[in-house]
Amino acid sequence: GDWSSDVCSSDLDKIEKTEIEIGEIQLQLSDPEFFQQPESQDALIRLARLEADLERYYEKWGELE
Repeated sequence: GDWSSDVCSSDLDKIEKTEIEIGEIQLQLSDPEFFQQPESQDALIRLARLEADLERYYEKWGELE
């Protein structure tokens, strides 16, 4: 494929992996006992970072179209 399709497919991979990871964290957050664990704060920070990354990927994706 040409360069732009390579960029698109790698971005799609990033989007897919990011969405999967966000889903996994959200699943953990649905467990009330999760917030009693020390790593819950790290997970919330990671979730916020992943959501920001995902938003950037979508913005970049929109610019490519």
